[in-house]
Amino acid sequence: MASLDYRALYCPAHFGNSYEEMWLLEADHILSEARWWGFNVYSDWFDNADMRSPDTSRGLTLSTALYSKKLDWFAIAARHGFELDLLITPNQVFVEQYQPDVAAELDDDRYCGQLLCPSRPAARKIILDNHRILFEMFKARGLRPVSLTACPFDPGGCSCAECAPWIVTFGRLVAEIHAMAAEYFPDILARLAGWWWTVPEHEQFAAWADCEAPGLFKSLSMHLKYGQTQPDPGRLLPSGCQP
Repeated sequence: MASLDYRALYCPAHFGNSYEEMWLLEADHILSEARWWGFNVYSDWFDNADMRSPDTSRGLTLSTALYSKKLDWFAIAARHGFELDLLITPNQVFVEQYQPDVAAELDDDRYCGQLLCPSRPAARKIILDNHRILFEMFKARGLRPVSLTACPFDPGGCSCAECAPWIVTFGRLVAEIHAMAAEYFPDILARLAGWWWTVPEHEQFAAWADCEAPGLFKSLSMHLKYGQTQPDPGRLLPSGCQP
């Protein structure tokens, strides 16, 4: 069996789960042990569901506390020798930023959350500004993500005519966010999360990426449906993108 060079421990701290609730000493013990299990990358996602922007919050709020704690986790992981991966769901925004006139259309069961339409200039600016603030938070803490992993669904997506096909609009948005991330973290890699991608979406994305963003995407974590041990056949990847 071929070895996997990229072995990420994905710890999405949200909705009051163990990753979000445990104390930092517990996190230190878990991550110390995980290095012995063979993991070499630590990954987390800043889920903005029901949260206000910590950049505009005054004093100690739930949003500022959770963001600070997530950055503490990243710092602990770095201290234990993990490389850092930041997962993003690009068009999810904070509660006070959700505006009906620039909201995403959600005519697909996989599209959910506080989503803005990235085809609207005002919404796209909010999306990009949020990511710049996040990158600045990492930089201020001395944390350097080596990769950015993007997921188009749950939460994410927009079914308006301007965003169709969504998977390509997502790709263009991610390429723009990745270019911004590279201003802070040169050589940062772009990766993809294949959660809920369909076979046609794989085909559309691969065709777009090979034309407009050749070589950008390093890997794609394949989606295994419940009960499966292999992904559906026919799931194409961009050239040079590892499964």
